[in-house]
Amino acid sequence: MTEFRYKEWTQVLEKANQNQNVTSITYPIYLIWGDEFLCKQAIQKIIDILLTENEQRWNVQQLDGDTANIRDIIEQLNTYSFLDGFQVIVLHQARVLESRADDTDVFEKITKAVENKEIKNAAKYFGAWLCQNTINLEDIHIEQIQLPEVVMDTITKETLEELIDYLKEHPALVAAKQDDAEWLSNAFIHGFAPKHILMMTADTAQKQKNLYKAINTKGVIIDCQVPKGDSKADRNAQEIVLKERIQQLLKTNHKQINPDAYQALCEITGFNLRIFESNIEKLISYIGDRQSITKQDIIQLLQRTKKDPLFELTGAIGDRQVELSLFYLSSLLSNGFYPLQIVSAIANQLRKLLLIKDFMNSPLGKAWYKGMSYPDFEQQVVPAIQTYDQSVLEHVDASHCVLQMNKTGSFIKKKLSQKMLGDCLIGFNRKSWYPIYQLMLRSERFTQQELIHAYLELQHVDVKLKSTQIGLHQSILEEFIIQMALGAAK
Repeated sequence: MTEFRYKEWTQVLEKANQNQNVTSITYPIYLIWGDEFLCKQAIQKIIDILLTENEQRWNVQQLDGDTANIRDIIEQLNTYSFLDGFQVIVLHQARVLESRADDTDVFEKITKAVENKEIKNAAKYFGAWLCQNTINLEDIHIEQIQLPEVVMDTITKETLEELIDYLKEHPALVAAKQDDAEWLSNAFIHGFAPKHILMMTADTAQKQKNLYKAINTKGVIIDCQVPKGDSKADRNAQEIVLKERIQQLLKTNHKQINPDAYQALCEITGFNLRIFESNIEKLISYIGDRQSITKQDIIQLLQRTKKDPLFELTGAIGDRQVELSLFYLSSLLSNGFYPLQIVSAIANQLRKLLLIKDFMNSPLGKAWYKGMSYPDFEQQVVPAIQTYDQSVLEHVDASHCVLQMNKTGSFIKKKLSQKMLGDCLIGFNRKSWYPIYQLMLRSERFTQQELIHAYLELQHVDVKLKSTQIGLHQSILEEFIIQMALGAAK
């Protein structure tokens, strides 16, 4: 039996890493199911042992289970590679172990793809639904399709006919009648090409399926389930996971947290492992050389996050964390935030990062060094920033005016508002310097040219949002965020 709970598997990995015994944790196929955050953590831990950071750039392929074709994946796994090291395919949200697709979920994805004029993706989702419901494309009738009530008003008969016509023109998008799970089971029983590995994640797994039993024989299964309910038993299970995670992070960084601080942290964060871990990392950085995180630290640092969710989005973008940025973007839009509000917040973040980058490139910026703790920043860098701000003010006369070119090419004096003046200074009306410290850390992740390109590209995004239909707004913002994080917003 090769089934492990998440905690047990973590211990297996630690032992293998200590003994430098990669073979003991190497399998042709991994099934990691349960909590999405824990699944991704488990996958990354395996990959970090199997491949170097540089190898991971070329040897790991991430695929979406909703649109990926199992037959294509099998073909890749059976094809020898010219690259050294393990070849890893990660199939996120694999559907092959689910008993049946959630109709509402699938058709909502189809609706979104249609609204965004992504006919190919809409057809892929629809083709997958047909396969899972054993509906033959050649024999299909519109009357056979029972739409969930929530999408009846948005998916018309004409839309369905368009999708069917597209699938008939592109039959490769529709899987054959034979079950994908059976294909996959047969493929890895016969063996993939040497050093080729498939990792699959899923929210749920049907243990009675033959594929599950086959993986349990030839591969490894990692159970990352965490109860999501509000019952006392569920909350106790959630607290165990949170405490285990916080202990790992604090032990690694030689820190502690007071009981009342831990309680305050849980109240602000709730059971969301992604946000919980992000907050702990911020707190560790915030307290510097101090050993203990206090309730006051939680209030001073994280209370703003609770009141200002835009702060979380801009922070994730500044950290170049694609997945977290897209998570916060989706959350903001679903909670009624306007796209132009989000653009304004990102623009403000970019202006601050550019200002910080200018300081860092100046002689005064030499006071900063990579990995500096917050207490050292307060002692060494804050005075340098204050000097820098003073030098900026020297370019502004006593009436807070600057020279600005008008349309005729002549220079005129223009008075700065308090806000405009604040945009020119790093420490303007500063009560706490920690946000500036965070900006310093984030600024290190970008070159000045990348920030300039991102700022210019954001202006194009602003124009697109004002001139396109609402259904495209999220995809426009997502594209910008991905490009900026990958350094492609140039």
